[in-house]
Amino acid sequence: MASDEISKICENPGEHADELETSLGMAFFPQYLDKPIPGSGAARSVRFEAVRKGWISMTRPWHLLTDDTGVGDPGKSSAEKGRAIMQVLEQRIGGFLVELAKSEMDERFPY
Repeated sequence: MASDEISKICENPGEHADELETSLGMAFFPQYLDKPIPGSGAARSVRFEAVRKGWISMTRPWHLLTDDTGVGDPGKSSAEKGRAIMQVLEQRIGGFLVELAKSEMDERFPY
C-alpha cells in the first residue's frame, strides 16, 4: 500500500521484524519493544525455484527461515519513522474509503 513511500522513510526495508515493522511498533506500542538489536536479517533460500522466483507463495515458518526470526535489520528503527509510515497509510486508505463511499453502486460497480 505504501512501498513507494516506505523506501523513502526506511533505509533498510526488509520483510518481517525489520525497520518498517519495528518502527511502527515503537510508535504505537512501545511498551512491548526493547531497543531494537541489529540482526543479520538474512533468510535461508527455499529449495524450490518457483517459490524463489515469486511464481508460488507459501507460508514460511520463521524458525526455519531465519536465525533470529527477522528478515531485515531493525537497527535503524524509530518511532518517528513509524508515525511517518502510518501517516501515509492513513491518507491512502482514508482517501480510498471516501472515494468508495461516494461511488455509485450500480450494475457496473466497480467499473
